[in-house]
Amino acid sequence: MYLAVHSEARRGMVYVPASAVSEVERKVDVTGRIEEVLAEISAINVELLARGEFD
Repeated sequence: MYLAVHSEARRGMVYVPASAVSEVERKVDVTGRIEEVLAEISAINVELLARGEFD
């Protein structure tokens, strides 16, 4: 299995040995959930800023 990785500067593929596939899949899933929650928090903060609720 290969894992697509990217940053602002680079993109690439990383080989994942069969023995590590389930752990890598789990960590990719957790990372996705964290990013979703952070996006929700950011949206809430934008809404609060628009309302002028931050001093």
